[in-house]
Order: sequence, then C-alpha cells, then structure tokens
Amino acid sequence: MAALKALIIRKFTTRLPGEFIRMRCCLGPILFLLHLKNILLKQRLIMEEVLIDDNMVFDIDNLKGFLNDTSSFGFIAKENNKIIGFAYCYTLLRPDGKTMFYLHSIGMLPNYQDKGYGSKLLSFIKEYSKEIGCSEMFLITDKGNPRACHVYEKLGGKNDYKDEIVYVYDYEKGDK
Repeated sequence: MAALKALIIRKFTTRLPGEFIRMRCCLGPILFLLHLKNILLKQRLIMEEVLIDDNMVFDIDNLKGFLNDTSSFGFIAKENNKIIGFAYCYTLLRPDGKTMFYLHSIGMLPNYQDKGYGSKLLSFIKEYSKEIGCSEMFLITDKGNPRACHVYEKLGGKNDYKDEIVYVYDYEKGDK
C-alpha cells in the first residue's frame, strides 16, 4: 500500500458561514474557511463523480437544503487540494433519547481506492460521530461488495445479523 500523503478530511456545512471549523484527523489539524458558493459548486462536481451509482441529481438549491438540515452531515477528503472522496450521513434520534449516526454513502474516486484513503475517511467520521455524542454509528452495504465489507470490518464494524435483509420502497420508481 502506498504511503498516504497529506490527506485532509473536512466536514462542510452552511450553518457557520464565514467562520472557521477546527477539527483534527489522523494526519493533522484542519483549518477550513467556509466559502459557501465555491464549496457547493465543488461538492456538486465531486458528488457527481463519486456517487454516480446512486443516480442522484445535484443542484445548488438541493445542496443548500441538505447542508442547512441540522441532522445532515457531509465530509470531503482532499489530497493536494483535489477532492478525492465524499461521504454523507445523518443523525437519527431514538425513542430512548439516544442519537445514532447513519452513514448513508461513502466513496472515493477510483484512482484513490485500495490505498487507505477510504479507511482514513471512515475513521474520521467514526470519531466525529463519537465527539457529537452519538451512541452508535451504522451503515448498510451489499454483501457483494467485499472491498467495502473488509474496510468496515477492519475498522471495528460488526455484522451480527447474518440474516438481515433491507427492503426499499422507491416511490420515484413507482413503488406503492
């Protein structure tokens, strides 16, 4: 595995316009000045590249809505000032008052896969979810994606429910 270079992972948001977000990831401190318009334009491009399989359509208004939702979180991974990966997540309140962190999607550009970048991004997100007080973090993946399963298990993820199945009702495709 190639040595990781200056990987930067950032949480982006529109909730603190013009302010600095200070975070730490495994490779050092991050200082990120938010410039809403530029960030949204850049994120739209990377999301279209990284999440192409999700058949999503990104536009500025949708991204603003996502970023303004206090239960939504987006993360980017950059190397040499190039966005190479992206993840988005949600907090979910349980009936017992605890908060769960749901990682809905994570992806790296093809040239950055199998080099440790996805693991670093996932590790950062796990730590972030702990820092904001979540009781657990979970995600859903395909058993047919052994690379992803390997990363999740390597970082402590457990699949205790071998018989669990996810059912989806896709209203956009005409499901009733």
